Amino acid sequence: MDYTNSQKGIQKIFIGEILTLISVLISVIATILMFITGRSLNTAVSSAAAGMSSGGLFFLSTALALAAFILTILGISSASKDETNFKNALAALFVGIIANIAQNAVSGKGPLVEGLFVVVGTFCQFLVTYYIVSGTLNLARSVHDREVQARGLDTLKLILLFYAVILVLNIISTVLSAKALTTAGIITSLLAMIVSLAVGIVYLRLLNKARGMF
Repeated sequence: MDYTNSQKGIQKIFIGEILTLISVLISVIATILMFITGRSLNTAVSSAAAGMSSGGLFFLSTALALAAFILTILGISSASKDETNFKNALAALFVGIIANIAQNAVSGKGPLVEGLFVVVGTFCQFLVTYYIVSGTLNLARSVHDREVQARGLDTLKLILLFYAVILVLNIISTVLSAKALTTAGIITSLLAMIVSLAVGIVYLRLLNKARGMF
């Protein structure tokens, strides 16, 4: 069987994940900067300068995330021609888009309502990752690559653990924000981003190995 579509697809997903990791890392830096400067700067001018700096980082993070998103869609679409799980990943991805749009639509209607869509969006991200890893596992079985199979199984276990932690942190952050404990909410959100970095690194290692199995 010709796995050209899968090979090209996984390559695009791999590059998209690199961009995603960079985007998350920049978001972490911007959040830390915003948190520190918000607590330590006293003058209005200094606070405004710090806000512009963190705002620029958030803009860069968003631009990278958008590029990663486009590459990921193209990659999943390509690989879905060979493996059904990538079609499931594509469906979960679009549900996640709807959840994000809904989250923006209810902005200002309370942290609990917004938090609900954050949790739904996070769960969709988990499903996308789960289906991509599962699809990669099936492809590895088809080409008899035992090393990728073993790494894929380990990756699935770690992803389940990490996303469970992220979901719990997002729920805690939502509850804290609802009680106006903004500092604790920011710290919890920051922890969730750091755990998502761990997910990305584990996931990226599998994709890197899977690129060479065809």
